[in-house]
Amino acid sequence: MNENIQEEQNINTSDNFTTLSWHELLQNLSTNHLEKLENIFKSNESSLSKEQFFQAVDEVFEHSDCAQQIIALYDLINKNNESRITWGQLLDFFVQNISPNGAGVIDLQINAIIAVPQTRREAIVKIVLIETSKYFCYAILSKHGRVGLYDGNLNFLTTYQLIMTREDINRREEDRRRRNRWVTDAIFCSDVLMFIVTNTARSVIIYEASGLKHVPLWLILSTPNIVECFAYKSSDASEKGESTLYMGDDSGLVFSFIFLQPKVLILRKKHNDKLSLFYWDELSEEKDFMIVKRIGRPHQESIKRLIYFDDNETLVSCSKDSNVSLIIKYVGKKNAPYVFKMPKGCNCFALSTERKILITGSQDGIIRLWNPIITSKSIGTLSGHKTAIADLKMMDKENLFMSCSHDGTFNLWDIKQQKCIQSFVINFPSFAVFGKLIEWGIECIYPGPKRTLCNENNTTLGVWQRSPILVACCNHIALIKLKHPDKEILDNNETQVLPPPPLQNSVLIPKMWNTSDSTEAVRCNEFNQPDMSIIDKRLKELEFILKKDLFEENGSNRSDINFKIATLERKKLEMQHHVARGAPYLALDLHEVHELRLTPDLPVPNKKKIKHMVEKIETILQDASCRDLIFSEPSTSRSPRSSRSSVIEFDY
Repeated sequence: MNENIQEEQNINTSDNFTTLSWHELLQNLSTNHLEKLENIFKSNESSLSKEQFFQAVDEVFEHSDCAQQIIALYDLINKNNESRITWGQLLDFFVQNISPNGAGVIDLQINAIIAVPQTRREAIVKIVLIETSKYFCYAILSKHGRVGLYDGNLNFLTTYQLIMTREDINRREEDRRRRNRWVTDAIFCSDVLMFIVTNTARSVIIYEASGLKHVPLWLILSTPNIVECFAYKSSDASEKGESTLYMGDDSGLVFSFIFLQPKVLILRKKHNDKLSLFYWDELSEEKDFMIVKRIGRPHQESIKRLIYFDDNETLVSCSKDSNVSLIIKYVGKKNAPYVFKMPKGCNCFALSTERKILITGSQDGIIRLWNPIITSKSIGTLSGHKTAIADLKMMDKENLFMSCSHDGTFNLWDIKQQKCIQSFVINFPSFAVFGKLIEWGIECIYPGPKRTLCNENNTTLGVWQRSPILVACCNHIALIKLKHPDKEILDNNETQVLPPPPLQNSVLIPKMWNTSDSTEAVRCNEFNQPDMSIIDKRLKELEFILKKDLFEENGSNRSDINFKIATLERKKLEMQHHVARGAPYLALDLHEVHELRLTPDLPVPNKKKIKHMVEKIETILQDASCRDLIFSEPSTSRSPRSSRSSVIEFDY
């Protein structure tokens, strides 16, 4: 019996090996091999027997030792046990069981196209991902400054109108919108939880974005030119703890704000309770918080895109300038920059520092692949688009990249084979509106939402492995579902999206104030030994806190904030009740009427008449505090002259 089991195991092992072998045999087929096979099939009336098929494949692979694989391949193709197989059966089997390298790795499908009502039919300039380790939401910016916050499933949360000029500070939100100015770029700084926006009014507005309510903190006016794009270097990537905001303007100039202590305060606050306003010339005096630095003018035309890469500390910018279409500059190093020239300039780019490849898209619809350090000639040219390239995004882990052109064509490309493996057209509703201006934002392709971890290794998805991918045009967003062959990635894309930030903004606490999560992180030898006598003395002074009964019924707990909130809420409900009855005055708090009397220390003259008058006044006041009517005998006459019964008379 043991021999039978051993024999069965050997058969199973052989079958697994054979299956693997015929699969490898198919993967090694080239175009020349297929052409030779096709000629052999044609010479035999497009069909071969088992022996003929074996001889043909053996001849094509130049008599390699693959007999077992060829026989297994024939048996799989000839499932109906016929005497011969045809050329068509062989091709069908190839289509079902083999695909080019990179093809079929990812399948993209248009799931839906939605309109964003918050934009009020204005074009979407940019979608900013407000993303932390705990929270996620989208900030969708319309052309004229309307910001809408949406959760990861694109459910509406809140909206507000941006502040662009000094006059907007005191204006109502609905009065801030002006058609002669528009947003040019926006960015979220995750290390300091700041949301920064710039516009054609030559201003930069900085919002605190730790919660759903964005609070304007600083407004910088009168920049030298119109800032067109942002790039940000996080303080987490700096040894000194500094962060840098790079800005490219419409004249081709690049300058930066170096924030010296971003975790404490990126800029001085002139007011604690309202927005602080700075003019550009004033920033040179804020040396304790920031340094304004001019990097240079690499382009002669407006800068279209600006990205900072932490991996190699490079700043990459592109422009429609044909002489300096794209430039890679090493920040803080003396290395010469790499300058790339393109006939129609560069609209957008994608750089992979891991795969050492640069991809550019131009106005003429041509996509070029470059070696990042060889500027003389591109290593590949792709012409799958008929109109200008709107955006490019790299998928490093899959060795793929995505492109979208102005006619809505969306392509998925294989970098290694330099060919398109999937293409479809996104028919945005705006395309069907006759005479409508089709507007594309700064970028148009955005990654899906961040999700909770579900795998055992707690590994997060890559940015471009998150589904669905968003493509924005005019005031519409296309949701493209991403199907990945990796089951772990598919399972992660089915998990719950991270919740949006809380409605109430969190208190911004400097990093050095944060306490450690574990006691092991605190080392006693880093601090001086405290004086125990001082600590004991201080503890004795605070003993009254431990002895105090916070719930005693002597009225001391009425200073509690919760008691005050409850009292205000009760008064509010009473007021609503009385207002509904038409008598709001009944809800007013009236003071209790105390006994009325003269001041006891009031000096009284010795004259009998004056003393008698004072005693009579005291008697009247005592009666007034006890009775509603001072005089019970009203006047029967309607003439005001006859109402002497209501007049107090004194005898002198």
